[in-house]
Amino acid sequence: MSDAKYREYLETLGEDAVRHQLANQMLMTRRGELARAWLAEKAMAREDARDRYRLIIRILVVVCGVAAATKALLIITSWIG
Repeated sequence: MSDAKYREYLETLGEDAVRHQLANQMLMTRRGELARAWLAEKAMAREDARDRYRLIIRILVVVCGVAAATKALLIITSWIG
């Protein structure tokens, strides 16, 4: 089985099943190394997605803060003037 086919097989199993098989030492030798690398790639992709989500949230917070401050400034200046 080629590495690409094995990765497809790991996708069908899912991360939890692969972790379980690794923990029980069912995946050894080259296949175990591929499974560990596949799990590491999945974890990195998940962390990248979280980082993008956090960045989007930060940008939205800043934009909303600027909008609120601008609106508040307009209201305050209308009260004063």
